Amino acid sequence: MVSKSLLSATFRDIGTNLNLSAAPNGKTLSDRTVKAIAMAKRLRWFAIPQKFKEQIVKANILPAGLYGVEASWANSSTLKSLKAAIANALGPRSARASSDMVFVNTSCSGDLDPEIYILSQRVQAIRRIIAKYPSKQSKVQSIVGKYLDGSCKQATISNPVGPVGLLMHSVEQMGAKITPDLRIVKDNEADIDILHMPWQHLKKATVELAANKRAVDVTDQRSHLKGLNEIDNQIVKKIINRLGDKEARVYNHISTGGAWSEAHLQDIGLSESGTCTHCGGEVHDISHVLWSCPVVNKHRKVEDLNHLDPQLLPTYIKHGVPAAMSSNIESTFWGQVEQVSNEQASADTLKAIGIPTTNRGKVVASCKNQEVKDVLATCNINPASNNARQAFQQIKANKQKPHLAMPYRCTRLPPADINVYTDGS
Repeated sequence: MVSKSLLSATFRDIGTNLNLSAAPNGKTLSDRTVKAIAMAKRLRWFAIPQKFKEQIVKANILPAGLYGVEASWANSSTLKSLKAAIANALGPRSARASSDMVFVNTSCSGDLDPEIYILSQRVQAIRRIIAKYPSKQSKVQSIVGKYLDGSCKQATISNPVGPVGLLMHSVEQMGAKITPDLRIVKDNEADIDILHMPWQHLKKATVELAANKRAVDVTDQRSHLKGLNEIDNQIVKKIINRLGDKEARVYNHISTGGAWSEAHLQDIGLSESGTCTHCGGEVHDISHVLWSCPVVNKHRKVEDLNHLDPQLLPTYIKHGVPAAMSSNIESTFWGQVEQVSNEQASADTLKAIGIPTTNRGKVVASCKNQEVKDVLATCNINPASNNARQAFQQIKANKQKPHLAMPYRCTRLPPADINVYTDGS
């Protein structure tokens, strides 16, 4: 009688699930994910700093719980449980908090969302296969073509088989598609060339594509993010890394929508009047305490933003969620096209939200905006549906002659004597 291997008793065992049935099944991966869920639930109660928790999720929970996901089906319900457990371990303890926004508010590099981790792993796996076995490239491309034209009788993109089909399934969930030449394409985004993109940029580009799709989805689910099309993740990480532990927890409560205002407490019967406990004013959401309460404003140590009119700010900005910068230079930073007159707001407010106040500034902004429009039109890019990041990435990916304004070429002859004077004279 053969005794049971000790390897099966460890958290991470070797190998993945071999599924010979018609239905998608990944029993081995599901068992690992269940153990990872238990670890994430215990992590929630660890009395350690937030950054240490993020490192544990990144270095232990995700790699161990999703080991072998490149070639195995991930059970959707188990995956959602893992995502919720990680969000509860890292995010605020509030029923109103958005789990998707918790993953946005992490300070570590990369993304801790299990769904994005799976997509990244599957993209890198295909790249490794072709890099190690170049002869497999034609086979992979042939499989992609059969999935796309529907000639693959054994599987579909929604019910995939094998690493290629699983990759196409993950990419489709992110609102993108894979072409037969192994490019990930999506509207208003630069293509991701799985075969030829530099290895150090492939994971970053894939994670960014999936994170932007997550931001679009969470906008439809949370009222305080209404009108937000894309979150500037780099700004969020800079904010988190500059805050202390206590300040970061407060920011997480506000930006994730987990903070309770007096109006919300009145809806569930925990506040009688629903008015502000500090000034007695009417409260609609948490932005009253953050921006409008005169009693709170008196105690602010940093008064740089006290002059701003909160009525001119979108709800997501008032909750500390930065939007991706607009490609329209004449608009606000977040793309508000409506003109705000000097009678409506002070010069300091207009300057803070990105609108030029002087006549010279308006002329310069108009000229530069027209220059940007000309460049975008040359590259067939619609400025109305592309923010600054999307437009610039598509221009960089354009293989034609550079369209960006370049310095004038110098046609003068070099000096006869070399200039050795440090002052440049």
